[in-house]
Amino acid sequence: MNSTGMNRTQAQQLLDNYHQGKCSASELALLHRWYAAQGKRLEAAPDLPDPLAMERLLWQRIEQDIDGVDTLSTKVARFNWIRWLSVAASLLIVATFSVWYYSSSRIASPGVELHADIPAGSNRATFTLSDGHHVALSEAQGTLVSDGERFTYADGTSVLDVPSVQMATVTTPRSGQYQVVLPDGSHVWLNAASSIRYPTRFSKDVRRVELEGEAYFEVKKGQVPFVVSTAGPEIRVLGTAFNVMAYSDEPYTQTTLVEGSVRLTSSAGAIRELVPGMQAIADRQGIRVQEVDVVDYTSWKDGIITLEKQTLSQIFRQLGRWYDVEFVVERGVSLPSATLSGDVLRDLSLHALLQTLAQQTGLQFELNERRVIVRSR
Repeated sequence: MNSTGMNRTQAQQLLDNYHQGKCSASELALLHRWYAAQGKRLEAAPDLPDPLAMERLLWQRIEQDIDGVDTLSTKVARFNWIRWLSVAASLLIVATFSVWYYSSSRIASPGVELHADIPAGSNRATFTLSDGHHVALSEAQGTLVSDGERFTYADGTSVLDVPSVQMATVTTPRSGQYQVVLPDGSHVWLNAASSIRYPTRFSKDVRRVELEGEAYFEVKKGQVPFVVSTAGPEIRVLGTAFNVMAYSDEPYTQTTLVEGSVRLTSSAGAIRELVPGMQAIADRQGIRVQEVDVVDYTSWKDGIITLEKQTLSQIFRQLGRWYDVEFVVERGVSLPSATLSGDVLRDLSLHALLQTLAQQTGLQFELNERRVIVRSR
């Protein structure tokens, strides 16, 4: 990607919006990630006695990061260009036309054959009770709240009264997301193609939920254990914040701890405990633990897709769930072995993302209804 005056102007607009208090929530989260990343780079630098000087230097580094471009290496591609894309798309995708975007005439970009664009996912979910009640939840609301006897939206609007204890299930489709407040006050963010099943009132002995897919949990502290059952390990906590990725089409279950403590028990009886900043990966070989930047695995709930050394196959599965598309690699096509890392806003259209992937990988993408055909160029 070329570095042009327009690119820098539009990127600078985000910084101006921040100072004027005009950033959207996802833009603000992305800016905070830049700020944190630049702060880490300065840790090894000589101390700056003036805090304002440090802040000015951080912002200078952020601006340089926006305007800079890294190229693919044989092992890892750290594409800071996708961060610029996140900013520019949020500012330009409706208002302007350039070689990176298209007007209402739907002109396809080099590397992307476009039949019709696909928007990003949104707040979509269904709510089902064990007695058969089924409700399509409001896209405008976005959060379902349970107090043990009734279900409402966050603003108090009634959804359903439930006088007796039943099992409730909230399910997001592909290209959907939703938030759930459990009967004990714990907060859950459901990612696309996920479901959580829980009783309308927890017992006195355990707060147990069942998860398929991915969710971020902020568990309300209490003496009663909170347990997340997955197809992989069982996760037990008292009060903490953590992310669980347990999709059936992924080869492992991933638990990332933000704060508090977590104990995982595998089906074979292996037990591992996590401290904040640690991640457990459970598969057929057992449970292994590693240290990670937790933001890389939780930023999706703040409106950011974070790719951290991911292969194209992993990226295709993640984008497929969020945009409800199927990536089909043509026979004979060999995907690049390089892994990709970077951040992009989750509200981008699929075309904008495919355009960027085409530029960086040299692949050709054909978007036709809900199928993305991947070809060599």
